[in-house]
Formats: sequence, C-alpha cells, structure tokens
Amino acid sequence: MATVQQILNRSHRLIGVIASGETLSTDETADALADLNAMMDSWMNDKLMTYSLQNITVPLVAGTASYTIGASGATVTATAPVSIESAF
Repeated sequence: MATVQQILNRSHRLIGVIASGETLSTDETADALADLNAMMDSWMNDKLMTYSLQNITVPLVAGTASYTIGASGATVTATAPVSIESAF
C-alpha cells in the first residue's frame, strides 16, 4: 500500500509539478498534505465515505463487563468507529 508521501509525489508528477525521480520539498509536502486533508474533509461533508479497516487488539480483563472506544478516558483509545465489523 502506498504511503501518503508516495501519493503526494505521484500526484504532483502526474500534473507536471515535479519530474520523475524527484520528491516534494518539506514545504511543498506540508502544503499538499493540508490540501489532501481539506479534500478528505470535503468528501466527508458531502457524505462521500473513505473507508479504512483497523485491527485493534484489546486484552480482556476479568470482571470488566464492558469496554468503551473513543478519546482519552475510554477503555480503548482510538477514533470512534462508524461501525464495528467484528469482535471476538
């Protein structure tokens, strides 16, 4: 799977900003990443979903009846999921 840096470099090569074998400067990468994040936010606002699956392993503790997922203070610290595909 491509890294974000590889995606940014390839997109800039495709539009002719950089040549083959070149990479974006630190400032160009920061600008491109901000633009990519803005585009992803825009897609989310338009209800265009970008999916990812993440495996999280949580050790079970005897006597714990339930676990919470979320920001700090939750049993499992992670971004709250839209859905849980499976748990076992």
